[in-house]
Amino acid sequence: MSSHIHNQQVTAHFPSSMALSMSRRAPGRTCTSTTSSRSCKLRHVAVQFRSRDQGGRDEKGEVVLYTAADPVHGGMCPYSQAVIMALLEKKVPFREVKVDFSAKPQEFVELYHSIIPDKDERERVPLLLNGTNRLVDSTTIVEYLAAAYPDSGTALMPPDAYTAARVKLFCRYFADRVVPAYSHLVGVSEPGMVAGAKGELLKALACVDEFLALHGAGAGDYAVGPHYGWSMSSLGGDEQSPAPYEHYLMGPFYTTAEVLATPFVARMVGVLPEWRGVDVLSECDAAKLPRVAGWMRACLARPSAQLTGPRSKELVDGLVEWEWSHAV
Repeated sequence: MSSHIHNQQVTAHFPSSMALSMSRRAPGRTCTSTTSSRSCKLRHVAVQFRSRDQGGRDEKGEVVLYTAADPVHGGMCPYSQAVIMALLEKKVPFREVKVDFSAKPQEFVELYHSIIPDKDERERVPLLLNGTNRLVDSTTIVEYLAAAYPDSGTALMPPDAYTAARVKLFCRYFADRVVPAYSHLVGVSEPGMVAGAKGELLKALACVDEFLALHGAGAGDYAVGPHYGWSMSSLGGDEQSPAPYEHYLMGPFYTTAEVLATPFVARMVGVLPEWRGVDVLSECDAAKLPRVAGWMRACLARPSAQLTGPRSKELVDGLVEWEWSHAV
């Protein structure tokens, strides 16, 4: 292994209260006609195919995650953090390989392009290996882990199609609107531009607040409405919210929405007060955006977030170093 790649074995471990699981099986069916028999055989073949493709687990493949430091903030790359959070939530042991992008190892370059054949695309992390399965892109990997390990750890994805679609819609909106608005505010320094960028970020967060009202689960709605079929005991939902709005997108049920957003929530809350004089939580409270403020607090309180999140000082020091290195 190259000297620019560092290995670390990680074993997922959480308090027993976080051991969430979901096990659902369709009832067995028998075939009574030639046509239905043929149909059942096709379904059987499809099930067999899926079982062989469940994360390489039939081959007992080692899970290896390639990560790197964030070139702007310092600390762990937020996309890598999201995948590590998902692995911890799913209780999947894994080996972390840290890649030094200042001296990118050729073996990593070749591995990346064995997945993405376009040689003009810049290599990036996270990259996941699971037996013979290879994936890049944090959203793709997190959704894969949720599907590949349905009976291990936290469910991460709702069992019904419509609720799962709303979770994915939230992830896309947050990635498309909130993350760019945060990055823009971090990157500007002229007072007028800072004020404008702050306004854009708060506007995006106000839309998240409305999204939570339209598509999320409110207090007391945990066992009804869009959550039909979800069981508090089987999925491990919190019995009570610590505060009226301090819960996840789907009430007590922690999903990929929180996994993918939390690294950026942590950076907004940890970096912006010192870096741009913007306390995001206080601004949301003042603007009467209780849903998004409570949701962010719930995200940050999750053990997987606290175990993986970089310290605020580490992030700010990384930004200072990055700004100096790019000074003209």
